Amino acid sequence: MRDLKTYKWIVLIFCYYIYPFVINRASLLSYIITYGIPFIYVIFNYNLSAKFIGKVKKSQFQCLALVLLLTFASMVYPTLHHTDDFSYISAITFVFRKLLIYVFLCEVIIKKYKEKSIPEIFMYYFCVATFLYVLSTLIFLGFAPLRTFWMECVSSENITELYTSGYGYVTRIGWQGFSGFRNTLRCSLSIVFLFYLYYEKHIINNIGFALLFVFSLIGNMFYGRSGIAVSILCIFVASLYYKIVKVTVLAKWMFALIAVFMMISWLRNLNPLLNQWYLWMTTPFKNLITTGSFNNISVERLLENMIFIPEFKTLIVGDGRYVFNNTYYMRTDSGFMRQILFWGLPGTILAYTATLLSMKQFFNTKMMLLVIISFILFEIKGEVYYEFIPLMLSLSFLKNWQDKTKVKVK
Repeated sequence: MRDLKTYKWIVLIFCYYIYPFVINRASLLSYIITYGIPFIYVIFNYNLSAKFIGKVKKSQFQCLALVLLLTFASMVYPTLHHTDDFSYISAITFVFRKLLIYVFLCEVIIKKYKEKSIPEIFMYYFCVATFLYVLSTLIFLGFAPLRTFWMECVSSENITELYTSGYGYVTRIGWQGFSGFRNTLRCSLSIVFLFYLYYEKHIINNIGFALLFVFSLIGNMFYGRSGIAVSILCIFVASLYYKIVKVTVLAKWMFALIAVFMMISWLRNLNPLLNQWYLWMTTPFKNLITTGSFNNISVERLLENMIFIPEFKTLIVGDGRYVFNNTYYMRTDSGFMRQILFWGLPGTILAYTATLLSMKQFFNTKMMLLVIISFILFEIKGEVYYEFIPLMLSLSFLKNWQDKTKVKVK
């Protein structure tokens, strides 16, 4: 960052807490490190914590109040519907667990940077952590014995066989283990943050922007095609929004993209796993050019089977179910459909209102349009509102701190 020193130990802290992992034979210790250390840090620095989150603004208070209301609703709805499905409590309380981690990271920044602490520092370290996570994927792909060893060490939400036999899964690995939808979401957010840091705040240089940007985009290619689509749309909007559509700029990006794909095309002939990933990543786009349709089974299944209009009663009061027969209720991956099915339109509206309230501090920035675009598209694919709320709230708390201390970074 320009005029601000990057601390390696803060980078390491962000790497773990943005992309935490659980060791198989030490799961309790892993959870203590993930949640216990931030809790102890925030409590022991109670004076700082009181100053940091003590004077919340109206929109932030309303956001937290809505999340508390939704937490209460997640307990009440299954009882009223007699489903005894209280699994949604874990989803909604994720907001508070993640908020604890982000507040801890914010306070680490404040303790080190003091009066220079600004939201942009958090975004910068978020992007650096994402860069290193994608780099870990490249390392695992290059060293199969290391990949096998690490997969045996960490708990993963998907079975190991997916990496060797599942089409499109060979590159979905990082130090977290399986790396999928949540990881491509963070890569997309990293791209949004980078546009903001570079074009709006001018606090990272050309090389830093290019390096972090390229790796975030590669992460999208590794962890989920939905992230590629979201990032491409955000890049297009940002190019118009920040007025960066220039012939010289386009020529540089085209040259860089051609060089990257030429290198990938050469490497995939040397590595069967890389070739499999290449086919998975490029096939929908080739289909779009040749047939006018993505012909993507995942997208077709989402649009045809997972997004539908439920019964009127379900729309009004939900069904009080989130999980059924060890899968999501009615087998839908769509985020807004899961909410409607659980607590109907009223609960869904409250959840999205809380999400918008968490973003209110940044509504006057161009970045917010890209954030909202990302949120809408990812929420169609899967639930992400409880990822956005704690992140945006934490950034807004840092914005409060910046306004209070009248920070100006050039």
